[in-house]
Amino acid sequence: MKKSLLALAVLAMTASANATVVYDKDGTQLYLDGRVMSVFYGPNYNKAGVKDAAITTSGRFGIGGKTQITSWVSGLGYAQWDVANDSNDSHFKARDQWVALDFGQYGLVKMGRYVDATYFVEQLTDYWEDAAGIQQGKFNGERRSSQISYIYDNYGFYGRLGVQFAEDNARVWGMGNALTNKYAVDSGFNLALGYTFDKVWFGPLSIRAGYSYLRGQDEKDTNQANLVFGANSLTVGNVIPAAHGIGFKNFYHVNGGISWGDIHDGFYVALIGEYAKMRQPNLMTDVNVVNKGGEFLVGYAFGNGLEVRTSYQMTFWEFDIGVTGVDKVRVKNKRIPVFINYKFNPHFDVWAECGFNAGSDHNIKVVNNITNNTLLDVDNTYGLAQDKFVWSLGARYTF
Repeated sequence: MKKSLLALAVLAMTASANATVVYDKDGTQLYLDGRVMSVFYGPNYNKAGVKDAAITTSGRFGIGGKTQITSWVSGLGYAQWDVANDSNDSHFKARDQWVALDFGQYGLVKMGRYVDATYFVEQLTDYWEDAAGIQQGKFNGERRSSQISYIYDNYGFYGRLGVQFAEDNARVWGMGNALTNKYAVDSGFNLALGYTFDKVWFGPLSIRAGYSYLRGQDEKDTNQANLVFGANSLTVGNVIPAAHGIGFKNFYHVNGGISWGDIHDGFYVALIGEYAKMRQPNLMTDVNVVNKGGEFLVGYAFGNGLEVRTSYQMTFWEFDIGVTGVDKVRVKNKRIPVFINYKFNPHFDVWAECGFNAGSDHNIKVVNNITNNTLLDVDNTYGLAQDKFVWSLGARYTF
């Protein structure tokens, strides 16, 4: 066995490899981890006012543990919270919260709040702070409750199967200011498969794929059709979430990726591709919201604590009512981030990060689906200024 599943589970439940064991007796252990970081953002991030530079500070704290139940079963638990100094986020916010049973070489059963199986692919390129993630960043932070998963990770093979049960106001995907990320989820499932070759020339070679499907709650649960698009105009703002969240019919997300090397040791290269689609109710017919794109990342980690990386990222959104002669809404984003990080020791690092426009739309386009003519351009409110140069400087202490 290349790695015990227990070792992987303990590592996964911590925010860093620096988690501190504060109690270890009679087969029971308690771990603490966390971080504090401050970041200076350039003006295009609009962190304070309009086009004003600002410094934001945030913290993260986690606690977890394990206990030996029998000679071949261990119980695990972990909870983590974020807190920020922003006026809109000055309170503790739940991140991961789960319990698990570890059956050693036979796998692990996990239940609670966490990212679904498709993150197994997205983590191949999830090595940025703020200037990136226009594609995989829309999914990799979307932790949902009411999940149970079986995970097997041994001998280079990785397999995961998860089941999603009902949850109100669930996080499904982030779409900037276009839609509120609170959905009424009824049920679903997710899975991931992968294999990692230990050593191929300069490092490990990993191949991965993931799939996630969700079904929305019935209209009798949400008591409304929440999303309305008007002809010749972008009326995405007509989202009126019920107490249960925004209604939708179904959602699916498929992705795949490959990586070569170790992001923290020498040369590293990774490629991911994604496709996601949601069907939502409309006064006339269903609205199909589609997101597709990918990322190609290249990085190198020097032996002295210095790491540099860059990538090419692209993502395409399209809102289609599905009625002939009724307009589509499209937006294209293409970015090139650059990240330089220096780790003084395992606990303290500093970084500089910037992002360049590589052909993003300045405006969101409303297009006639017959003639393909652009009828209307409106301001692109998708996330940060995708067609602007952004930069930041940061420092982080990890414990």
